[in-house]
This record gives sequence, C-alpha cells and structure tokens, in this order.
Amino acid sequence: PIHWARLRARLPIVFAVSGVVFLALALRVWDIGAIPFTLGGDEASQGLESLRMMRGEIRSPFITGWYSVPTMSFFFNGLSLGGLGANITALRLPWAFIGTLSVLVTFGLATRLAGLRIGLLTAGLLAVYHYHIHYSRLGSNQIADPLFVSLALYFFYRALARQRAFDWLMLGVACAGSLYFYAGARLTIILVLVVLVYHLAHDRMRFWQTQRIGLLIALGAFLIVGAPMLQYASLFPD
Repeated sequence: PIHWARLRARLPIVFAVSGVVFLALALRVWDIGAIPFTLGGDEASQGLESLRMMRGEIRSPFITGWYSVPTMSFFFNGLSLGGLGANITALRLPWAFIGTLSVLVTFGLATRLAGLRIGLLTAGLLAVYHYHIHYSRLGSNQIADPLFVSLALYFFYRALARQRAFDWLMLGVACAGSLYFYAGARLTIILVLVVLVYHLAHDRMRFWQTQRIGLLIALGAFLIVGAPMLQYASLFPD
C-alpha cells in the first residue's frame, strides 16, 4: 500500500535535495564548452585516448594507457564523444554529471552519519565549493575520486545499520570500481580499511561475529569486480 501521509511528509526533503542537486548540476554544466576557456593538457590527452579507443587502437577497458591511467575512463568518455562529436563540451560533460552525482552521494553519507540537517548542509557546501566545481568542469577523470570514496563509505555504514547482503556487495563493488579510474580513487580502499580497523579495534570480537559474513561478501565482490585490474597490476607492476 502507498502511505500518502508519509510521502507528503517527505516532500519538503525531496524538494530540498532536488534543489541542491539541480544547483550543483547547473554550476557544473553551464557554458561548459567555453569555461574554462583553455583545454588543458591532461584533458586533451585523455580526450585523445578516448578517440584512440573509438578508432579501435585501444581495445580493452582492463589495461592502462596514458600516464598509466586505466583505460576504462576513456571508454566511459567515448560514450559522449561518440554521441555528441569530438568537441570540448562532449569531452567535459560526463565528468560534470559525475561531479553532480558525488554531491548527491555525499548527501546520503552525511545524512546517515550525522542526520538530515548536516546532510543538506554538507551537500549544499559541496555543491558550491569552487574547487569541486572546477574539477567537475574538466574533461578529466579525477572528479571520480570523491564519488568512489563517498559511495564506498555510504554503503559501509548502511551495511552496518541494515545488515543486508546487498549493501556489503555494493561496498565491494565501489572499492573495486575505484581501480578503473584515476589513481587517486584508490584511496577509497585505504579509507575503508582504516574505518574497518577502527571498528575492529573498538570491539573486535563482537564486530567480527556480527559482520563477518558481510565482510566476506564485500571481499568477494571486490575480488570479482576488480579481478581484471588486479591481474593486470600483477602482470605489469610498473
């Protein structure tokens, strides 16, 4: 059954979050083809890698390319370049969406940790944070770093609260996904491990007894999703 009273009570929250996300998107896509007015070297190099992929010169998303950056991000960027043409707007637009999505995920994480008011405040500050806006407007994959960090921590704390296998599964997927983008996103795995060690140190036996199945699910998902890049790293450690 549809609980209309509950839905009506949540409408102000939905409108508030939607407003923050819309503001974040607007600040990241407005005139994105002209601002910044220069096409940076990293942007151009990554764009050229995507064009190489489209020409068939890069055939696998499970290797590394320019400056040892995983090629998955070049395949991702190729979606917009193939649909909108080889231009600056098409190069930058996917990362503006990634930046906007990270604002929404950060809202979810902050709300889970500290409540709705802090969640809205945190998302609002991130939406207008000039540094985050700048990197969201570049045709470069670094802006995926905060998305993976927030996503992994969100599913970690949701898994602790709900005790559902899906959340542990998504924790592993988020950590493994960080291996396919910019090197800075690998900090996701380190941060999750630090938080995990904290909880183990706080109440080792109880935490392990209650969460061991979930942790094994997360580890399994990480190994399965991350297997191609983990194998590539072992074969080509340089």
